[in-house]
Amino acid sequence: MKSNLKLFFLLAAVWAFSACTVYRQVPIEVLRTEEVKLPLKENAIAFVSRNFKFNKDTLQNYYMQDRAILKELRTGRRETDSLVVMSCLHAVAAMLKEKGVCDQPVFYPYDIFPPQTGERIIPLPTELVKKMAKPAKADYLLALETITYFFSIDNGMAAHEGFQQVALAGVWNLYNGETGKVVDHKTLTDTLYWNLEDRTDKTVVTPPRLVALQQAAAVMGENYAKRYYSDWEKVERMLIIPPLEDFRQAAALAEQQEWDKAAEIWRKYIAQKYGKLAISACYNLALSAEISDDLPGAATWIDKAVKLASPFIGSDELEYALNYLKIISTRIAGIENISGTSKPE
Repeated sequence: MKSNLKLFFLLAAVWAFSACTVYRQVPIEVLRTEEVKLPLKENAIAFVSRNFKFNKDTLQNYYMQDRAILKELRTGRRETDSLVVMSCLHAVAAMLKEKGVCDQPVFYPYDIFPPQTGERIIPLPTELVKKMAKPAKADYLLALETITYFFSIDNGMAAHEGFQQVALAGVWNLYNGETGKVVDHKTLTDTLYWNLEDRTDKTVVTPPRLVALQQAAAVMGENYAKRYYSDWEKVERMLIIPPLEDFRQAAALAEQQEWDKAAEIWRKYIAQKYGKLAISACYNLALSAEISDDLPGAATWIDKAVKLASPFIGSDELEYALNYLKIISTRIAGIENISGTSKPE
């Protein structure tokens, strides 16, 4: 009876102060797995731009300045586009070479294809791909089928801070140089953003429009290149800290990298009778397992957290548990398939 009474008061206290639950970000390093596995360690890749624009891309020759839409001079459009395209292609090639995916990249001239417009992108004919790849001795032809970009700058007013940004979208096709067939297709969007003031309210010197476009295109190219190699990267995870002293102590231990000791505390609350505390405990145990590179263990704990959270429809605990389950499942699938993910023919 005393045990049940103690549990009642414990849960009542948590319920009364549930609004005080803290969600703390925890930086960890995870292995991001490649999405496309090329068969050779160092491949010969030729890079080309299709020079294609969609008919519906009505903003391609415009930019925004202080909320006013301005049109670029006709004489400068081709130069702008060529600089953006080549910045993107060279960034992809440089990253692939650095990571040992591509040995000696070959670049076709920007205007090897005349400007084209249409409703949809039609892949290059197989014979044309083979004809282009042969003299370049290329195993693959990587085509930036289309790229669109929009520059905007707002110098700010009393009501809001100023900003500058470039939004981009690109479509890529990877062709097999021997067969001429498309072996990978990807649409990618990206945005590069600048604040015009730093945290000390000092004005930040931002690059002019053309330079900003080139920088943003290079960033998108580097992000696209990540499809072809695995690497370690820093990400943010969430630690759940309910308003209970044990959980605060566990969080303090985790902050000191004493995850084993923190896990001992969380395990005390994994029983269903602890309600939302059990969800938080299992969630945190999943995080502890992931940090220890125990992905099967992380999957077990987050699956338990989701099951415990299922009756609490619409709760933060259920939302966080489901999101984390998706993250862990994606990581496991990527690692299991790392030797054969999307392997081109």
